[in-house]
Amino acid sequence: MEIGNLLQLQYINLTWNSLTGTIYANMSYCKKLRSLSLEYNSMVGKLLPDQFSLLSKLNYLGLGRNNLTGDIGLTLPNFKVFVGVVNDFTGPIPVSLSNASKLGILELSQNKLTENVPTSLGQLQGLYKMNFEINSLGRNTSRDLRFLDFLVNCTSLQVLSFEDNIFGR
Repeated sequence: MEIGNLLQLQYINLTWNSLTGTIYANMSYCKKLRSLSLEYNSMVGKLLPDQFSLLSKLNYLGLGRNNLTGDIGLTLPNFKVFVGVVNDFTGPIPVSLSNASKLGILELSQNKLTENVPTSLGQLQGLYKMNFEINSLGRNTSRDLRFLDFLVNCTSLQVLSFEDNIFGR
């Protein structure tokens, strides 16, 4: 698909289709893109930072309910919403997400994320929803919930959900 030739494109919504294959690499040429929604498809493959690094205006990225895999190796400074629920993302929550200072909604439930929640997420003062249900976060130790102490700076936080992980006491 030659979507990268649509240089003035600002919004792409391809939700609820039957898209397969990887996320289109040439989408990075759409430098005015503000919103990309590919939810409820059958996209596969890894998120490649190069695909999104040129999209500095992107503030909504909806990738939920696909078959995407690997680490979440991307961060965009203007992110306001990142939805990546029900995929096969693995590894730790990237500390680099803390650089998205405008992030308000972070939803990554039902993946295969591991390790401890980074305390740097406490830098996201505008964050009002954080959902990491049904992952494998924590190490079943007493320090697993340490990140909660750092969320005191998230003064807009209204929803915090970490149901069904492996936090210790």
